[in-house]
Amino acid sequence: MRLILITLFIIAMGLLHAQENLKIEGAISIGSSNSESPAAGTMRWQNNRLEVYNGISWIALTRTYEVGSVLDIEDNKYQTVVIGDYEWMVENLRTTRYNDGTPITYLETSKEWDTTDPGYCWPGGNSNYGIDYGALYNWYTIGTGKVCPSGWSLPSDVHWDKLFDEFGGISNVVPKLQSKEWVPAADNESGFSALPAGYRFWGDGIYYDFGSTAWFWSQSNSGSNASQVHFYYSDQAVQRSSIDKRHGFAIRCIK
Repeated sequence: MRLILITLFIIAMGLLHAQENLKIEGAISIGSSNSESPAAGTMRWQNNRLEVYNGISWIALTRTYEVGSVLDIEDNKYQTVVIGDYEWMVENLRTTRYNDGTPITYLETSKEWDTTDPGYCWPGGNSNYGIDYGALYNWYTIGTGKVCPSGWSLPSDVHWDKLFDEFGGISNVVPKLQSKEWVPAADNESGFSALPAGYRFWGDGIYYDFGSTAWFWSQSNSGSNASQVHFYYSDQAVQRSSIDKRHGFAIRCIK
């Protein structure tokens, strides 16, 4: 009886968390099913979580995380979390040096920012924001291949898609990515802990959306443009586009 009650409690808590309805008829079986369409009520342990099949799709009831940390060349320490097949930083990069020790150029003025040379700035132009929100980098800094800690790299569009798919897809994933410090109602199920560093526009060098939007670069690029993902405070879906590499966005590195 105790095992049944514990199992039912886990199911109830998971459904409240996922905000989905589950109707089970018949027996409940627990195993390691790899089938994409087993009998409703089948449970399995997969992707570091307990899942149940509701007759339509697998629903996560629990999730555990493998957490860690990584140091950059300046000994800044970043917390990390394993999501799916990759380890993600859960803080924005804030290094002012490449991983070989070479300084990254600080681009302070609007005129300096309008360049295709690698460089960085601080959110809102305020270095005090760097500790919590990291730095903003143009994509040319990423193009050097040396901005992330050694052994780490920038996520491509494929990596971003895999992250979103871990939590139900791009359409409803935002509350599962947002830090509770930013959006108290968000559940941050992923542990990604996004914060709204805003961005710097290349054309006028002005800082926009600090405190309201999180923007992140992708490794994927073509010509003078590169991919980015972003979302606002109240978004459910992630927004993305290909955009001029001279913009300044936050960076998350993966391994």
